[in-house]
Amino acid sequence: MYDFQTSGKNLQLLLDYAKQAGLWVIARPGPYCNAETNGGGFALYLGDGSGGALRSSNEVYHQAWLPWITNVNQILARNEIDKGGPVIMDQVENELTEGTHSPTNTLVVYMQQLESAFRAAGVTVPFMSNEKGQRGQSWSRDYMNVGGAVDVYGESTEPQFDVKNVC
Repeated sequence: MYDFQTSGKNLQLLLDYAKQAGLWVIARPGPYCNAETNGGGFALYLGDGSGGALRSSNEVYHQAWLPWITNVNQILARNEIDKGGPVIMDQVENELTEGTHSPTNTLVVYMQQLESAFRAAGVTVPFMSNEKGQRGQSWSRDYMNVGGAVDVYGESTEPQFDVKNVC
């Protein structure tokens, strides 16, 4: 179903090269990784609406990302630091802004779905996420941990420019 073998897609080779170079890997497998990639890293077929409500606990979306997350994280899990590999952390989501901390909130449920799928695939390294500025609630375990919290929480604070004042 997924091609992790051919040139440009061989994830194991990439992880082997990272290890040979002495680099640690913080994996960002998605389903939404942003990383300034096209569509945040989403499979392009999701753009037609067939994937359900993206970045939510919607079951159609859940079933759309689950096979990918399972397959890619099985490879990452085999390459974790405690198994001699370079993977030290796995990013669960990226810049997912949470506004209501409730165990039934679709974003909390979604984060729990992701974390459960990562663990079921064998991932044991810490989870991380980051927030875009200070626009929402923290996914940190030390802030109202009702679900979906991560082990390492980061905050993106890229500068925002007002073009009319720069030019």
